[in-house]
Amino acid sequence: MYYIAVWEAASLMSDSFEEKTIVSTSGFHNTSVLIEGLWSCWNYTFKITAATPVGNSSAQSLNGTVRTKESVPSQPKEFWAFVNRSSDVTLFWVPAEHQDGPTTYYIRVMEETSLNSGTFAETEFISVKGFHNTSVLIEGLRSYWMYNFSITAATSCGNSSVLSVNASVQTKESAPGYVEHIHIHHVQDNYTSAEVFFSCPNETERHGIIKYYILSYEAQEKYASTVLENPQGVNISAQPESNCNYSLVVPVTAQVIYNFSVQAYNKYEGKKSTKSYITPTGVSGPVASFDAPSKTAHSITIQWTKPSLPNGNILGYRVNVTSGGKSGRVINVTCDQIKKQECRAVETSITKSNAVVNGDGNGQYDYNITNLLSYTNYTIVVSCVNINGTGEESIITVQTNMTVTSPPRKFWASVNSSSSVTLFWTHADHQDGPTTYYITVGEAANLTSDIFQENMVVSVSGFYSTSVLVEGLRSYWKYTFNIRAATPLGNSSVLSLNETVRTKESKEKYNNSVEKYTTNVTENPQGLMISAQPDSKCTYSLVVSVTAQVNYMFSVVAHDSFPGSETTEHYFAKTGTPGKVSDFTSTSTTSTSISLSWEPPTYPNGYILGYALYVHTEDGKCQQAVYIVCTDCQSHGTFRVEDDRCRRSRNVTVQKLETSPTNYNVTTLLSYTNYTFTVAALNNFSMGINTSLAVQTVIGVPSVPGNLSASVVNASSVEVTWTPPTHKSGPTNYTIIPQQATGRLSSTFENIRNVTVNGYKSSKTTINSLLSSWRYTFSIVASTSKGGSLPVDLGSNIITQESQPCEVQNLKVLSITGNFTAVHLAWDCPKETERNGFIRNYTIQYSDSV
Repeated sequence: MYYIAVWEAASLMSDSFEEKTIVSTSGFHNTSVLIEGLWSCWNYTFKITAATPVGNSSAQSLNGTVRTKESVPSQPKEFWAFVNRSSDVTLFWVPAEHQDGPTTYYIRVMEETSLNSGTFAETEFISVKGFHNTSVLIEGLRSYWMYNFSITAATSCGNSSVLSVNASVQTKESAPGYVEHIHIHHVQDNYTSAEVFFSCPNETERHGIIKYYILSYEAQEKYASTVLENPQGVNISAQPESNCNYSLVVPVTAQVIYNFSVQAYNKYEGKKSTKSYITPTGVSGPVASFDAPSKTAHSITIQWTKPSLPNGNILGYRVNVTSGGKSGRVINVTCDQIKKQECRAVETSITKSNAVVNGDGNGQYDYNITNLLSYTNYTIVVSCVNINGTGEESIITVQTNMTVTSPPRKFWASVNSSSSVTLFWTHADHQDGPTTYYITVGEAANLTSDIFQENMVVSVSGFYSTSVLVEGLRSYWKYTFNIRAATPLGNSSVLSLNETVRTKESKEKYNNSVEKYTTNVTENPQGLMISAQPDSKCTYSLVVSVTAQVNYMFSVVAHDSFPGSETTEHYFAKTGTPGKVSDFTSTSTTSTSISLSWEPPTYPNGYILGYALYVHTEDGKCQQAVYIVCTDCQSHGTFRVEDDRCRRSRNVTVQKLETSPTNYNVTTLLSYTNYTFTVAALNNFSMGINTSLAVQTVIGVPSVPGNLSASVVNASSVEVTWTPPTHKSGPTNYTIIPQQATGRLSSTFENIRNVTVNGYKSSKTTINSLLSSWRYTFSIVASTSKGGSLPVDLGSNIITQESQPCEVQNLKVLSITGNFTAVHLAWDCPKETERNGFIRNYTIQYSDSV
């Protein structure tokens, strides 16, 4: 028997051997044996021993070693990938159990043909030599891109079967590349807005999931310090990648060079794509805050601020002043383009103009228009001028103040009859205010006297009135007349007739006057008998009752046994101050009017020509003076009453005041206000004794509050302030209506609740429980028990302060197939109403669970 011992190398390059097996063959003459089951390409040595039943020979070793031939290798046992960064992956594998020859590993890299396509194309083969090499670094890969990897072991005899990584491998995210196709368009007919268009980065440059974009733009060159529409940038949420085109309208200033930039953001800040754009220009919009804060009789100060839509570089302003359809005055305002606070005005109609004040170059303009006529309506038009010409007009109408008027230019008289004269005059060249003419009538002391006493004052309302009929004069009597014009600010100088005027003669000197009263004045129808005194005292006197303002004929007859001759004397009974009116009361009351009623005085002491009614408020100020004139009493005379302290005066006419009750409705009153009404009768002698009555108007609907404004207090509170209505119309409360934007970027708002504040004098309140970093606007309504005012809107919106964001949504932790050293985190940002500001980054914290 032959025993062959097979010794196998411990490793391919090792010089040490280990006995693997013993093969036996019988027969002394056998000289060979087949050894199978050896490894390919491996070192072996052999020892042989001959044996008989008696024993074994010594062992004989083979000279040297024997290497088996190479064979096709087996594939690696395991193959997996580890993503290092956005551009490289490390591949790992476990070699086959046995090396079948000098081995080279070939790694095939398959890249997805387009984003999310699911198809792959070969990009490269990477070779790694050495059976015992078990990893390779694959570099130069696209960020956030899908790859497949497969491996083949090869010897000179051939290749093993292919082993692939179990699933596609995605590289990590990196900073996005440039957005594409950025361009800016002008918004038609709008010079303060521009529309920005851009597309997301090329899919190979997105390098991750694009979450949002930041659009920033800033003025360049000389505009850099004064034009600041977008200092923080605009956040634009990313759309699904199937819709990769974006546009946004942003505010701009006309005629300015801008540099627009757009950056995409995934986990990282992307590259900045830029585009320069010069905004176009157009004619300016209207100026803002145009007002006339002060005026005099001959000047008006106007104010304005620059237009909200200048639509170009402002070169100046044009002011046009007209009145009564006459050709206007043109004032050209030009401002230094460098020192914008220096503005000058040049008026075409006069050589000297007032400077225009503009304190900070962008603030308020003031100009004092002088050389104007008093009490005249002027239409003032202001337009902004830019490089494209004159812009839209802003128009106000202002009336200059009244002043002391000039007297009439001419004054003359025409005698009509024995008791009347018509006076004529020519009014002054210009009306300086609401004008009343006062004509003073002077009557001669007796038929031949040149001494004149004031008989009456006749008033005529209306600047353009030029005549008046003066009646109730004595027949064939001398009179003087003078006239003066009056406005509420004072009287003109007096203009008198050049000579006295004598009325015409009448046919009967007394008969008409006596007959006039025979039917209603009957104090002494039977006569009075007076006992004679002794002849030594032949003077008599007696007091008898008479009626004021009546002509009487007195006759006295002496009697002895027979009646003597009649001696007569005519007498005109004088007038006196009327007594108080009676039954003065109010008959009905509303929020703006009070109806009054009264009876004539018990003692008129003359003929009642009218009444003077005064309306005073609690502060003692006279609000109205009403002169109630009897149209059927003018034959007895006229009257004039003045009260320069009253805010307004009016004249009304009624019939038969002497015996009938008088009813008058006082209007244009303020609601919920205490008034004192004072009435006095007037006869042809004087004004009578006052009678007063206190009445309060009822509650009314309030006018609108003013100056509504809002200021941010903190992340959840806003303080709203306002000024109460100009008049308290009753117990008042205010309803403030907060309106909340329907979304973070939405331009629509919805009411969220009503907040009520009681008390007329209340002027502010704090609105709480608001969302952080959210836009709000507000409106206010003033209310009484009679109803509410029109709502007043804030006209703009404000944003509450930021606060700590709430928790993220849908946090998930997912394992990665074949990777036991990393996990995949996924989450959604906080709810829109709980972001409480602009989310800039996220912080991930994790630790071992205990």
